[in-house]
Amino acid sequence: MKAGITLTHVPYRGSAPMLADLIGGQITLAMDAVGTSMPHVTAGTLKAVAVTSAARAPSLPAVPAIAETLQGYDASPWYGVFGPARAPAPVLERLEAELRGVLDGPAWKALLAQRQADPVPEDRAALIRMLAVEVPAWREAVRASGATAE
Repeated sequence: MKAGITLTHVPYRGSAPMLADLIGGQITLAMDAVGTSMPHVTAGTLKAVAVTSAARAPSLPAVPAIAETLQGYDASPWYGVFGPARAPAPVLERLEAELRGVLDGPAWKALLAQRQADPVPEDRAALIRMLAVEVPAWREAVRASGATAE
């Protein structure tokens, strides 16, 4: 919408069938995680056009970020861990501490590096602040697109 172009959403059951169609020429453009597309970029069967994060990806420094053309664009993937709304504070604090230990560990960092992921671990407060921005923004994007749940 920010670019003023219209794209057709083609739903797929995962990256593998979408990548097969993209490489095979059945579709002309797709958005995918760097980690699943990178082997095809490296092999020369796909060309990385842009990344959707606010800045260039360290694993693809020559590939521009969409934000270099569309100021303020950032569609970075993120993941959160959620639990019951009434979970006691000590339980949440323990869970956060245990998760931080995993996220800061060498095994996790090695796995993310292998998948070309650039982690930015945050705490619960940061997740709550981010959700306050992300949910309304994506709600508006979905509303404007006319997409509906099937």
